[in-house]
Amino acid sequence: MTKKTPSKGGGTHADRIKRERGAGKSASPPSDSDALTLDEMLGWLRHETAAVSKEAELRIREATAIVADFGRGQISQEEANKRLLRYDERWPDALEGVYNLESKTDEQILRHVDDVARWRLSRETSGPGSGTPPR
Repeated sequence: MTKKTPSKGGGTHADRIKRERGAGKSASPPSDSDALTLDEMLGWLRHETAAVSKEAELRIREATAIVADFGRGQISQEEANKRLLRYDERWPDALEGVYNLESKTDEQILRHVDDVARWRLSRETSGPGSGTPPR
C-alpha cells in the first residue's frame, strides 16, 4: 500500500523512503530488500507529521503576526498588503479551492484535493494552458 501520487520530494512516498535509506542506488533489479519495512513506514510517518506540524506552526505564526501588527497599528495598509503578498508567495493555499470548510465533509474535501492533484498532474503533462483548476 503505497501512495501513487508524487510527494513534495519527487516520486511516490515509497520512492522517497527508499531514497532516504539508500535503496535503488545500484543497477540491480528490485528485490525483497527493496520492500518497505514497518520501521521505515513509521519513520516516514514521524517525518511527515513533524513536517506538517512545523509548516502549520510557521504559517500560523506568520499570519498571526501580520494581523496583530496591523491591528495594533504597527504597520500601514500598504505594508500589510506587502506582507500578505509575501505570505501568499511563500505559502500556497493549504486546501486549494476549498471554501466554507465548516460546510464540507472530510470526504468532500479529500475528493476536491484529489481533483486538484489530478488537474496539476495533467497540467504538467499537457502544459500550463490546459484548463482551469477544479472548484
